[in-house]
Amino acid sequence: MNRIRSTAITLELGGKNRVWKWNYNALAELADAGVDITDERILTDRNRSPKLFRAIVWAGLVSADPALTLVDVGEWLSDVDLECLSDKIFAAITESSPPPDPNPTPEVQPENAV
Repeated sequence: MNRIRSTAITLELGGKNRVWKWNYNALAELADAGVDITDERILTDRNRSPKLFRAIVWAGLVSADPALTLVDVGEWLSDVDLECLSDKIFAAITESSPPPDPNPTPEVQPENAV
């Protein structure tokens, strides 16, 4: 798994400004919510499911409000511009990911490899 740089943005949800933070803890919360975080497409695919998007939003908010539930977030998502919110969140996720190494170390192959 690649390193994650902590990234925080402010979102207006549920009638107030909330800090949405993407970091290792948010990724772990997402896994605890049943999301297969080994599939990197979940953080880049624009055709994600509403259930997945709600979980991503929740995972970034729950560290600031541990009592927050997925249902709470789902209620708030009904009242916002989802495309704008999605753009902000996925820009932050992209920012938190280090760029690919332009000179990756090649894998060493055993001498007798076929």
